[in-house]
Amino acid sequence: MYFQGFMQRRLLVTGWTLLQTEDTYKRMKDPGLILDSSLVGVYKQGNSLYFRSYTLVSRFLNLSPYFVEATDVDIQEVLDDSKFHVDDESVILEMADSVMRKRFMAVKASGILNRVKVKRAQTQANKFGLKIKISGGKIVFPVEKRDAKELLRFLMEGYYEGPLTGNKYITNSQRQV
Repeated sequence: MYFQGFMQRRLLVTGWTLLQTEDTYKRMKDPGLILDSSLVGVYKQGNSLYFRSYTLVSRFLNLSPYFVEATDVDIQEVLDDSKFHVDDESVILEMADSVMRKRFMAVKASGILNRVKVKRAQTQANKFGLKIKISGGKIVFPVEKRDAKELLRFLMEGYYEGPLTGNKYITNSQRQV
């Protein structure tokens, strides 16, 4: 199945829409719809849904069971990891919006913290202009929302370097090659 997103502006209303036919314009007698040139999503047999924009697809499909947000307990489990130094968990729990909660869940589910070396993480983050503070051999979890989101994106390997140019990028997909 193929999915397209439709908006009201794509509706062609009877009496107000002109169509060009050869060298003349004709007023539409029936309502119509403009089809987009791209798809919002593709569903393939075997229960696979492919899409680029969660926002667009979530307008007509309930994706919440597949994109679980971390609970406060899940966030606390991540923050309690030996790789982190946290001054006040309650500040982080209060500022954790939907995006952060999804990233916390992704960090938890991926097991990335079992593979991360603190000093190497700091060195790699510096390449992208991200400042990771270290205290007592642990990553200081930021209390500023923007910095916290950047750290979570970094931990989920959301930054990469172009292999030909060396340009630095932020990815919206962690699809492995």
